[in-house]
Amino acid sequence: MALDLAAAIGVVTLLALTRSVAAQIFLSLPATLLHELSHWVIALLTGCRPSLPSVWPKKTSSGWQLGNVSFVAGSLSAGWIALAPLWVLGAICMFILTRQTEPSPVVLLCRGVVAGYCFWGMWPSSQDVFIALRYPLGTLACVAVSLTVVLLYGV
Repeated sequence: MALDLAAAIGVVTLLALTRSVAAQIFLSLPATLLHELSHWVIALLTGCRPSLPSVWPKKTSSGWQLGNVSFVAGSLSAGWIALAPLWVLGAICMFILTRQTEPSPVVLLCRGVVAGYCFWGMWPSSQDVFIALRYPLGTLACVAVSLTVVLLYGV
């Protein structure tokens, strides 16, 4: 198994097996930052006036909110923004893990750690899913384009 894939699996396993809430929040910080930045960048690119990302954890009635980005939703843009972590971080993760170069072990290890955090951070939160379902036109466009890219390029 390649060192980068092993490192990615190691990061995901560590995050999945961590039971302490404080440790989970701390270890998830890079993934949370990547997740919120992907929302922010896509909201900025689509002209939806995003607020700066917050990665300060907040206790809510249903658990913990690890981060957030507010934006002005548009009927087409909201679906893209809500699902941004899935398609942006998913693409980065696949790009990293499918690279055919063989750099030094340190570079492979770093690539694997970044890929692991991208994988952990790419999954939509319940709020992301809520927004995506509330704006189905943009969400369907996002899913259609994503599937087309995967089918055409095998990424």
